[in-house]
Amino acid sequence: MRRTVSRSALIITLVSALALLLTAACAEAAPTVSQAPQQPAAAAQPAPAAPAPDPERPAAISLAEYTSGGSVSSETAAGAGESDVKYGGIPVMAIRRDPPAGWDRMKTNVFYDLHAMGAPIWGNGNMVRMCLDNIYDVCPGLAQSWQPNSDFSEWTFTVRDNVLWHDGSPFTAEDAAFWFGLVIHGAESGGQTRTSAIYAGNYAGAEVELVDSTRVRLTLPEGNPQFLHGIKLPDHVVALPKHLAQPFIDRGEVNVSPLEIGLVGTGPFILEKYVKGSRATVRRFDKYWDVDDQDRQLPYLDGVDFAIIYDPAAMDAAFRVGRLEGGARASGHSLTPDRENAYSRDMGDDVYFYRAGSSRAGIPLNSLKPGPLQDVRVRKAISLWMDRQAAVRALDSFSPGTLLGDGNPFASPDLQDWPGWNPATKLLDRQEARRLMAEAGFRDGAQMDIVCDSSRGNQVRRCEFYKDQLQDLGIDLQL
Repeated sequence: MRRTVSRSALIITLVSALALLLTAACAEAAPTVSQAPQQPAAAAQPAPAAPAPDPERPAAISLAEYTSGGSVSSETAAGAGESDVKYGGIPVMAIRRDPPAGWDRMKTNVFYDLHAMGAPIWGNGNMVRMCLDNIYDVCPGLAQSWQPNSDFSEWTFTVRDNVLWHDGSPFTAEDAAFWFGLVIHGAESGGQTRTSAIYAGNYAGAEVELVDSTRVRLTLPEGNPQFLHGIKLPDHVVALPKHLAQPFIDRGEVNVSPLEIGLVGTGPFILEKYVKGSRATVRRFDKYWDVDDQDRQLPYLDGVDFAIIYDPAAMDAAFRVGRLEGGARASGHSLTPDRENAYSRDMGDDVYFYRAGSSRAGIPLNSLKPGPLQDVRVRKAISLWMDRQAAVRALDSFSPGTLLGDGNPFASPDLQDWPGWNPATKLLDRQEARRLMAEAGFRDGAQMDIVCDSSRGNQVRRCEFYKDQLQDLGIDLQL
């Protein structure tokens, strides 16, 4: 069987490839992953007995459906797969470093390392989540249904009655209200303050109300028919059970982290062991609430072993000798074109490359700061001038793209033909860029600055590339 290693593109997506591998998408991912030599894959086994079908379990729905003002449909999604899945197996996957901030997604923007190991424990998303077959649709998560009011300023979620925390405690609407409260408003106790989550803005300062034992309501300052799209993100996970976290908060330890309470979640896998700087192992949670689209019990795998490998060269060596089934993604570890070519040359069909989205080549330019960037003609000139194909080669990426990922319904299908993007018109585009700079009063050049994080080598490379590109346009980019 083939082993898997990830590579990055210049297109941002909102789904972690590894998180998909570990949840319902295992049906597709498992055949491409060979089993760990330490624990051979189980032979094909019959599926565990599925829980009784939940009549309240709705199918995936579109934007138009969930903003219609009615409750979510209770029809179960029809199964699309024909072949039986195989249960068992424990792949070994590389991770580039330990999750930061005590594994607390509320506290850090470092997404890849934390979400890759956290998603098996907590799942993807919270009350709602991205659909596995279409990340631009909304699917039920820990809530079995939701109901907006007529102007979409109130959203009432009905939590499932069959969800357990990994310590056996039931997940309740009280847990949901507790978590929403921490995300949106933080906490205060004993003179200590916990700030709201770094993604609290997605919740628009909503007020949280525990309606009853099964329902929690968020009331927004104003109506928002697209509210669910802002809270379905896979990293907005419910990772602090109230019954475990509240005692910490009551005694003033308001910044209690998931790590401090044992990484207890409601996801498909339960933490078996975590050794900082070395390894984390998760194993199937037999009482996991979810089933696939044919009502077969999830997850399919027996577990996953994560090997924490800081050096990408060491990761490559471990992969080549069969100690890993999958490579880590994100800065430093995602494959460069040269490394991919070497893998293909040496391993042939024994390796499979999974292409995942990334924003590796983007840098911020501050157009609010007084200076040349406040002139739209300068910004247009920069966009026309930049050689995006050269960026792909220089920054070890694979394709140019925008903030809108592949398959986004709002993305422009003709993007590669736009001025500034089309290599066939680059000469004309650059002539227009020079004209715009002159028209804006910068015929003799301009100076502007950007901030580069020197602790992140890949970001320095990006900044240096932009500096070299723009100097021929007459822009002196100060790093």
